[in-house]
Amino acid sequence: MQCRVHILELSYIDCFDPSNRDGAFLEQRGPQVPAIPPLPTLPVGNDRHQAQATRVVQDLVPWVEYKLAEALVKMGFYDEAPALAELEPLSIKDRDVAGGGVASFKEKWCPRNCATAARASGLYEAAGSLFWVPAGARAQEVLPVQDCTWAQVEELKPLFEEAQELARVVFPATLSAWVEDISVLYPPGAGEGDCMPKALTLVENHALVVAWWLAMFEALRAETQDRVRLLYECALTVTIRLYVGTSKQALALMLWQATDKKKQVLAVADDNVITFAKKFQIIVENCGVKGIGKQLEHWKAIGLNFMGKTVYRMLHYALLAIAQLSDKAQALLQELESKAGRAFLTEGHSKLHNVMRRAGAGADNSEAIDPVEQLLHLLLVEVDGEKLQAQDATSDFFEGGRGAGAGVGWVAMSLCKLAVLGKVCGVLSTSEEAWASNALQQINDLGKARQALAKAAEAESVKVSEDGLWSAVFSSKDAVPPGYAADFIAYVSNLLGGGYDADLKTFNDKEDLVAQLLAGEGDNPVLKDWREALDTLDRGVSGLSTGVVAVDSIQEDSLASAPLSLLMQKCAAGDDLEEVRETTRRERAEVLAKARGLRKGLCQLLVLPQACTKEALQSALARAGAGGAGNFHGKLNEKHRGYFLMADLEHEEKQGWAQVSEMSGSVKQRFSQKCAFLKGLAGSCDFVCVGDGRCRAARATIEEALVKDLDYTQFFELWVSFAGPCVRASTRQVVGGQVSKEIIFVKLPAPRVRLAAVDDFVSKSSGAGAKVTTADTNYVNVPFLASAKLPKLAWADKAEILGMKADAAPADRAPDAWADGEGASAGVPLFWQESKGVAVWQALVKNHMVKDVVDLSPGSGALASACLSMGIRYTGFCGNEKHRKWLENLVDRQALALAATEGHALWTQSLADLIQLHFKDVVAGDGGDGGDGGGDDGDEEGENEEDGEEDEVPLMDAE
Repeated sequence: MQCRVHILELSYIDCFDPSNRDGAFLEQRGPQVPAIPPLPTLPVGNDRHQAQATRVVQDLVPWVEYKLAEALVKMGFYDEAPALAELEPLSIKDRDVAGGGVASFKEKWCPRNCATAARASGLYEAAGSLFWVPAGARAQEVLPVQDCTWAQVEELKPLFEEAQELARVVFPATLSAWVEDISVLYPPGAGEGDCMPKALTLVENHALVVAWWLAMFEALRAETQDRVRLLYECALTVTIRLYVGTSKQALALMLWQATDKKKQVLAVADDNVITFAKKFQIIVENCGVKGIGKQLEHWKAIGLNFMGKTVYRMLHYALLAIAQLSDKAQALLQELESKAGRAFLTEGHSKLHNVMRRAGAGADNSEAIDPVEQLLHLLLVEVDGEKLQAQDATSDFFEGGRGAGAGVGWVAMSLCKLAVLGKVCGVLSTSEEAWASNALQQINDLGKARQALAKAAEAESVKVSEDGLWSAVFSSKDAVPPGYAADFIAYVSNLLGGGYDADLKTFNDKEDLVAQLLAGEGDNPVLKDWREALDTLDRGVSGLSTGVVAVDSIQEDSLASAPLSLLMQKCAAGDDLEEVRETTRRERAEVLAKARGLRKGLCQLLVLPQACTKEALQSALARAGAGGAGNFHGKLNEKHRGYFLMADLEHEEKQGWAQVSEMSGSVKQRFSQKCAFLKGLAGSCDFVCVGDGRCRAARATIEEALVKDLDYTQFFELWVSFAGPCVRASTRQVVGGQVSKEIIFVKLPAPRVRLAAVDDFVSKSSGAGAKVTTADTNYVNVPFLASAKLPKLAWADKAEILGMKADAAPADRAPDAWADGEGASAGVPLFWQESKGVAVWQALVKNHMVKDVVDLSPGSGALASACLSMGIRYTGFCGNEKHRKWLENLVDRQALALAATEGHALWTQSLADLIQLHFKDVVAGDGGDGGDGGGDDGDEEGENEEDGEEDEVPLMDAE
């Protein structure tokens, strides 16, 4: 061989960069040391079915070229590393034939013969070099390229095994190449036919070329010289058929006819229906025949067949439609073909065209994502999960059966699924949180989601169809969905995982499904679960789902947290999301201001002065309009004012769940000052109720500061006996260890003989049959308020309200078992030992005919909630501003619910309509009796059967 190139005279990058092989000749640069290309990383696992071969090979070629040139020198073929593109085809010597080698062989490429044949017929065929054609598809191909996945290339690799009878590796097909004009084969100034070509445009069999490079790569890595030699000889004896100056239309027609005849041979390397369709489009555009009728006659005349049949009308239309598939859809079909075989969808035109037709008919013009692409993604999800096999992919499977009672096909069902996913995206797009943005990206790019699903399955060593894997797709390191989004994510995961497929098949069409989704109707699990998941999500956005209420969670500066369903509804007409969000913020602020104004007329919250002297307390009550006879006109035995103070809502020690907190120091002094002030009240209709909070020390303080000098006719002790365990954490059961009673000292406005005994309200609430009138001094069988029912707040807020350490150790914030192991991060009660729920407070108020309440220990707002629900005026004095704001958030939520409840004092029709629109999530969670926000004590009929003792005292671990 005469052609040798000194490697030091060329830039290695210029020699072997595929981008410089489009007819441009090597540039001489002066001596340089070539850089060693990096060892390529080939696709593995599921990536083999997604990676495009013509892209992977671009990383493979530089390393192979470098190592092959090096190997050829080692084997003695050349003195110095050759430039592969400069190598001439091999010729067969006489001694090779005499030695029993190749008996016949096409002539070696002859430049002059090539030029002569090109001028005479535009066609030349001879033995050439594989290195003259690009390994990957060029940027601008003459004809559509039949690309393939890396997995399909691996299937072709066995074609390059040694033929034992010939002791050679024979390239398995003729390579068809094309040049516009014979002159482009020669460098400037060279005579026609003076040298070999350097770069040809390959028009078919790209996959075989890539397979050769893969075979050579493996041979070089294994350092098997014999195999490297055989593959090298194979590359320099490949038969090349060169078309010169042939039009695209004529070239497409010739290749079409040739491909149709060998359809059953080399199926993977051969054209599938998509490539056929693209070539057909070129033929139609350039045939010069107008009108479908004349074109059909023309196809028959020229013998244009597809799978052995002449192209007919419906096939004509189907092929033109398939030719319009997006690049992404083509890539997905290629992946599907690689995984499930060509018979699944891309062998013929019928199934694929019907899927496209149904998808197009079911698509909305507003849909930005191609429905065909989405359907293919869903199909691949089932193939990856091994839920669907090639033999299942029949026409009936895709389209449904025919005749009466026929089932709904997969396409119709999947279009319904995509419709629901569209509504999911509508909800997610209205959120500004990172988790929602991540989930939205995954749904809008199901290809990315499928990759994440495959990784999750690989990490768990399970199939991608395993339940729960989709949830991992919607959670990233920087965007973990919050707890309140769990139901919504589970719904979407179940939808994509096929959990609702049978339910989706019951709908007539996707329009029927969407109409019911928007109307919030229907008992189908798809609809019912959607409503429940969306409701939970909306409540979570508003901070309601866990019961954790932040100090500023419902203030005007955080009203961007409108229900996502409301924002989605307002954006349905295509309005700008930011404008809708701002308008909604303003409207919600106006509605909240109206409801808050009404609430303040009935329930006001103020901050008590730090100095609890008699004068300071009198001044505070006067400013609030809650003190003095002029502000309240009572009537004995009909209309009383009630003053309330409870020791368990005053103070809490470290690890307050473990035991009742004792009072000492400034806390005890402050409590004593409040008792002394209440003792001095002399209103003719003033009831005073002070509870010991089940604390012996507090009881002693009350006896000293409140009732020490009172006549027994001026007060009585009301005993509240709690049913069930009265502990907040796991503890041993010891004799007398359950502090299950509380004493409330009731100071009366007049001697007892002047006060009428009335029917006891609490007997109905507590279930005590023996208690009939208020003559009795026992409330019995009162359910101890469950920890889970207490309103919760963040630890940092609690620490500021009660003067605790914000950086306290987790073990000092909440019990280990609190909130399913989430600890204080799940929110904590303000007072762990708070024991009395709304029903107890309602009993105290109703039994003593209290119509105006002054609360010196508002705690978690249970008494405020009871008064608000009954329409009784309430004034609460909080420990500090933080406490006041937190309680306002609790009662404002309840006020919104009550203002939307017909018959309540706060209700008006116009405001109720606005609340139902803007605060539906709040209304659903806070009923007229206070709900969770008011500390519901779980005494409704049937609750014990539903929740059981474990729910009422969730941390109880009795021996």
